[in-house]
Amino acid sequence: MSRWWEKTSIAVCCVAIALASYAADGKKGAEEGKEKGGTKKSANPKRLEINTAASYSRLCSLADVEGLWKVVKWTAFFELKPADWKKTVYLRHQWILLGSKGEFRIIGSNMKMDTDKVERKLHKLPVVMLLSFDRPGVGVLISKKPDIADSKWRCAVVTKNVTSKKFGVDLKKGDVIMTMLAQNGNVVYFRQMRRPLGDGK
Repeated sequence: MSRWWEKTSIAVCCVAIALASYAADGKKGAEEGKEKGGTKKSANPKRLEINTAASYSRLCSLADVEGLWKVVKWTAFFELKPADWKKTVYLRHQWILLGSKGEFRIIGSNMKMDTDKVERKLHKLPVVMLLSFDRPGVGVLISKKPDIADSKWRCAVVTKNVTSKKFGVDLKKGDVIMTMLAQNGNVVYFRQMRRPLGDGK
């Protein structure tokens, strides 16, 4: 029996790419949220244009996301409460380290962080989540802690540079776009990740 996220259209990955045109980066999102009393709600991603996204992206696998990443943009598609802004996934600067078996580690701060120091800290963190791919582009982030729920993701790799000053798009070849899906298939969170300079992967 197919699970609900397997039935979700591959077009969701195209939506993920299209979201880069509209997504606020961590700094902008945090500033806007604080100005509005600690909440942030973005436009419905299903309304975004996705017709051309497949021409500059492909579905990703675990091998594509292994290694160190800097989150360059993120957006939450629901209201954030003041307390949410303290959570790692809503901080201005975020780094993610993914192991060869899907070991998922994340660290964040509202202050800039040195790449080498960040990587050392990430390696010391306990693994509380594992990223598993049932098939290309379909990931499940499995939690090892009872207070953290599992989450379902779509994942796409950018295959060529795409920039637009008008829409604030800055996609680089090799970037990874991850979108978390609610049970109804709606996109609830988006992140654009990029290899730090000097990473050979």
